[in-house]
Parts: sequence; C-alpha cells; structure tokens
Amino acid sequence: MPLAYPDINREQFMAALQPYFTETEMRDIEAAYFFCKYAHRGQKRDDGRRYFDHPRAVAWILVDELCMYDVAAVIIALLHDLQEDSFIMTEDRIEINFGRVVTLGVRNMSKNTTAKDNYWPRFMFFAQWREIICKLADRLHNLRTLEACTREKQRRKIVETELVIYPMFERATLLTPEEYLPAVDRLCKMIVQEVNVVETRLDK
Repeated sequence: MPLAYPDINREQFMAALQPYFTETEMRDIEAAYFFCKYAHRGQKRDDGRRYFDHPRAVAWILVDELCMYDVAAVIIALLHDLQEDSFIMTEDRIEINFGRVVTLGVRNMSKNTTAKDNYWPRFMFFAQWREIICKLADRLHNLRTLEACTREKQRRKIVETELVIYPMFERATLLTPEEYLPAVDRLCKMIVQEVNVVETRLDK
C-alpha cells in the first residue's frame, strides 16, 4: 500500500523525475514546485500536515504510481489548489509562466468560481484529459487521507465520489491518449479500492 504522503524532499522529487523530462521541462516543474510550496505556506490539512504535502503527493501519484510523464499534467497537479486556497498567482501569471494548457487545467480544478453550485457538473465536460486525470489523482489522495476527518465528512466524501467521480472514469478513458490508458484504468481501480477501504473502516 503506497504511503499517503511520499517521504521525499525537493531534491529527491526532482531527481526521480529527471530521467523522464527535458531540462526545460524540469525547470518548469521545479518552478511550479516552488510556487506551490510558497503559496500554501502556513496552511494545514485536517490531519495536521502542511497543505503543500497534498499537491506534491498528487503529482507524485502521477509520476511514481502511474508513470505518467506529461509535464503539463505534473504542473497542474502541483498548482491545482493555488487559486482556490491562495492568492499568490493570478491566471495571467500562471499563463505567462506555464502556458495556456496549464492555466485552463488549474482554472477547471479550482472551486474559486462565481458559480460554485456548478463546480462538480463542470467536471463531466472537461475538454482536456490532463485535468480529469489530475482530479482523479486528487480524489485518490484525499481518500487516502480521510481517516483524520470526521466520520460525517468521510461519509460525505464517499457519497460524492460514487455520484460524481465514478462517472468521470468513462470520460477519462475517452479523452486520455492511448499510451496512458493502462494508467487511467489503474487509477480508477485504486479509487474504487480506496472507497472500499474507507467504507469498511466506517462500518466497524
């Protein structure tokens, strides 16, 4: 069973990615790493961990568990809560630094919208595969770290996963490039498995 939080620092994180990305891509990933860490400084999760540990873990799921070596996907994973939980970077600044694909991915991953009631339905209409995969990896990590939350929140997240996340599996399969389809299949199965783990724990 993978650790909920990878026991790695920045040097180890970057060293693990280095064989799969160009020098320019590595510079972009490291910049996103620094932006993420700085933007979430002082923030804590329900389990008391630094908030930064969460987006890093989501990115780590992509590259370490799923072997998905797509630079834009890794950067979206690192920055996915930036607009929601921090005001450190505007969309314009994200686009200047990381391009349009990353900007759209971060925007669609964020709950910081004027129409919050439509946040979840929007996922069913994502146009790019990266944001769907990042959302699924994000949910997997949230499920792995639910034990520190109240039982009420755990149950709410399970229902939300079954009603909203499960239907995204098919769209992820339809949009994702063929080379990553085995990884998508594995990711979907890991989410279902984690839901079963949480449900078993709650039934005790």
